[in-house]
Amino acid sequence: MLRIFFFFIFLSIISCGKEEKFKVKKEKVIEVSILEVKSEKVVISTHFKGTFRARKDVVLVSQEPGIVVELYKFEGDTVKKGDILAKVDTSVIEKNIEKLKEQFRELKEEYLLQRKIVERRKELFERELIAKEDYERELVKLKTLKARLEALERELDKQRTIYERYYIRAPFNGEIAERYVSEGDYVSPQQKVFRIVATNPLEFVFKMPQKYVSSVEKGKNVKILVEGVGNIEGEVFYISPAADDNTQITVKVLISNKNRRVKPGMYGIVEFPLKKVKAFKVPENSVALMGNKKILWKISDGIASPVQVKVIKSSKGFLYVVGDLKDGDKIAIDNIHLLREGSRAAVR
Repeated sequence: MLRIFFFFIFLSIISCGKEEKFKVKKEKVIEVSILEVKSEKVVISTHFKGTFRARKDVVLVSQEPGIVVELYKFEGDTVKKGDILAKVDTSVIEKNIEKLKEQFRELKEEYLLQRKIVERRKELFERELIAKEDYERELVKLKTLKARLEALERELDKQRTIYERYYIRAPFNGEIAERYVSEGDYVSPQQKVFRIVATNPLEFVFKMPQKYVSSVEKGKNVKILVEGVGNIEGEVFYISPAADDNTQITVKVLISNKNRRVKPGMYGIVEFPLKKVKAFKVPENSVALMGNKKILWKISDGIASPVQVKVIKSSKGFLYVVGDLKDGDKIAIDNIHLLREGSRAAVR
């Protein structure tokens, strides 16, 4: 009997130990912080890399031969349309012009004198004091002088026009990108002197696959991220009427560049809005990996359950996700590595 008594006592001790062990395991609770999610409209964008181009980029050449006697502008200088950039020696053509001016003055005096003579001859002819031939002879002289005077005036205008070609001027507002000559250099016609670019406004040029063409239109505003500058805005003004061999569509955006921070040749990344969708904004550290799936831990009645989500956008430490969530759902935002399906969770 005594042996049976001790046997039952032993079984009771073992049974109590198992029960205590079970209770401890059952009561294990993971403390978490939670976030009550709320949906919001999110703009879904795609991104394309492109480059900035000057709308005008030309190399200026000398139109006349000679020695460069003056340089008025240098690399990096801002210029306005009509500004004189350089001057080629004009001493020879100045002498030609002065000579023509003197000839013109002398011929004009002769013409004015002959006109007075014709006026007198006409008066005498009308009074029948001289023969008609005498009047007409003087009239022919006047017409000849007038023709010579007009020809000389045309030549003088021509030389003045040529004279202006010895001055190299800016054809538009812009900046001097390159200078190819120095004072004292001899230049021949068509020799490069300056390269000038128009830096405001600029064009941003990029290509997009044809599947996105329905979402782009002229006049649409877009944002462009420029490394070292930041975000700038522009307006679509050109969409190519045909795709290239790779079915890419060329798009051009007009950019205001008054402060000239952006330079032709720089690159940027354009953010192109496509559509708006309903999504939930959650902290980056609340999204976990389960195999190759992204999940959130939803806490409902103190029990954790995984919800598969898809990340559609990221922004400054937050992710925008879509999945089997609804407004008011509560998700764990810390200690997520400790959670398992069915884990008991307590809010901190």
